[in-house]
Amino acid sequence: INGLTNKNIGQKQLLNYAKKLYKAASLAYSEVSKESDTVMQVSYWAKRTAEIQDLQNAQINKMHSIVRDYPEYKHFLSLPGVGQNTAVRLIAELGDLRRFSSVRKLNAYVGIGHGKRSSGMITNPEKITHTGNAHARRLIFNVVANMRKAWRSGLGKPNHLMEYDKKRRSENSKLASKINTVATMDRVLRTLFNLVKLNQD
Repeated sequence: INGLTNKNIGQKQLLNYAKKLYKAASLAYSEVSKESDTVMQVSYWAKRTAEIQDLQNAQINKMHSIVRDYPEYKHFLSLPGVGQNTAVRLIAELGDLRRFSSVRKLNAYVGIGHGKRSSGMITNPEKITHTGNAHARRLIFNVVANMRKAWRSGLGKPNHLMEYDKKRRSENSKLASKINTVATMDRVLRTLFNLVKLNQD
């Protein structure tokens, strides 16, 4: 399993994946002959999926050769949970962060800006707008997920983003998990914005 991915996965997580695969294999059985059309189609689409993945990786490598000298590239890589692949894709989706005059506008572009619902003197936050760049939003979500996985597996180094995430989840345990995740996504974007704007590591 470890040889099939370039991500750092803890031994405990690898063991869990192996157990799940072993269990799935023990429950599976052949319902058709190996010469059947079903087997042929599954084999065909598996090969096509692998080919598409290879094409995607080649495109990412080409993009990496273009952006590796960009000043913001090193800023993106400095964040926990961000590797070369994610950094390249973030630059492609977010573009030049300097064009945003505030973090709020960057959040709106990504689609994690909060709407407001007012009733008299009470104003309650609604769900996130989901009107921005869905690809960028998914990438930032994955950054947070990768940070959490690394932290749980013991591979993650202490950093202010993970400390913020842990503190928020402990203090707001009654809030929906997505709300806490979006708050950490906001902090990730805020950090990226400030790093690029101030040109700091």
